[in-house]
Amino acid sequence: MYLSKREKTLFRLTVIIGLIFLSTNYIFKPLRESFRQTKGEIASYEISLVRSRRLLSQKEAILSEYRNYSSHLKKVSSLEEEMSATLKEVEDLAKRSFLHLKVIRPQPEERIDSYVSLNILMEVEGDLSSMVKFIQKVHTSSEFLRIQSLKLKQIQKRWPLLEGHLLVRRLLEVRDDTTKQGKSY
Repeated sequence: MYLSKREKTLFRLTVIIGLIFLSTNYIFKPLRESFRQTKGEIASYEISLVRSRRLLSQKEAILSEYRNYSSHLKKVSSLEEEMSATLKEVEDLAKRSFLHLKVIRPQPEERIDSYVSLNILMEVEGDLSSMVKFIQKVHTSSEFLRIQSLKLKQIQKRWPLLEGHLLVRRLLEVRDDTTKQGKSY
């Protein structure tokens, strides 16, 4: 089949345009996208590395804080005694914060790695400033208490009285594999 000079030129131009289109869409765009994705991953890893370096630079401060808190830990004979001591501590904190303690219920302990979590479910009433004082006292307690969940609702519209439902948690390090007779330190 014989093509004229004009047809040959149009055919070559069509083939070149087709090759450019195919190479752009199926070679260069995927490469560009993979470079962008790799560049984003590198940036993410660099941020993670900066955070890790910052934590490593604070290693001594973290270890000194750990030593400070670990000095507060003491040996106990059972989890039941620890739970009763924790209940007493939480009740005292509520009284010192001028909260009315409606319900306080110990929950079953949970095993988390080498720790046992003692959980206490509470219902309290008081004004907002008393609630804030209680939360602050719980978090600054030497007993490693933390508030896991907190729900507040206003009891009456006229009075600034709130009802709070709290889950307070205390972590204990366990020496044995048993949770009932394990010793914490």
